[in-house]
Amino acid sequence: MMLFASSVAMAAKDPTRPPGRLAVASGAEPIAATYQVGSVIIGGGRKLAVVNGQRVMVGDQVDGAKVVGIKADTVVLHVEGEYKRYTINKPLKKKWLKRDKN
Repeated sequence: MMLFASSVAMAAKDPTRPPGRLAVASGAEPIAATYQVGSVIIGGGRKLAVVNGQRVMVGDQVDGAKVVGIKADTVVLHVEGEYKRYTINKPLKKKWLKRDKN
């Protein structure tokens, strides 16, 4: 019994475990999952996003949430009965350069 309790405690502190996937001992209140949007790719008729390190499309599940929308810098998730909007952590801004015609 004591060995089981210590293994649950170790799993809860595992630094390699992705966010939102923390182990919860039975009877404990679950920890709210956090969601981080790493990137959004839109083109060729497809919309993809990277949420918590996973590539997702509309309709996919990620850490207990359903992806319901993907826009240029935002992903909309259906989490615990609510729609929540998450934006990219560090937006990438493109700077177009003009080339000299030599």
